[in-house]
Amino acid sequence: MHDTLMTKTLSDRLRGAGAVVVGFADLAPLDDETRQGFPRAVSFAMPLIPSIKACTGRNWRQGMPREQFWDPKACMAGMQQVSMARLGRSGICGMCIAACPFTQAYLRRVGSV
Repeated sequence: MHDTLMTKTLSDRLRGAGAVVVGFADLAPLDDETRQGFPRAVSFAMPLIPSIKACTGRNWRQGMPREQFWDPKACMAGMQQVSMARLGRSGICGMCIAACPFTQAYLRRVGSV
């Protein structure tokens, strides 16, 4: 699994493995309950590929095991499916990065969106 450090200032640009993002979603502001970005990003990204069932639909809370809100194996399988379809090779699809509300805020600040 690829680890991502998400910060409000730098969004999710600090990763254990690189990813190229070619599209970005326009997200509404986060409410206090979903301020943690990552599960919201996954929730927004995965419906874009109906065959991937990585999200349970539950909001993440501190201390909650990830399997209660997200299936990493389904995510990895979907990531490979998208990567093979778009790039012709295995890699990172970047959909969760594209949907990340912190990424969106960062890109608006620097004028990239």
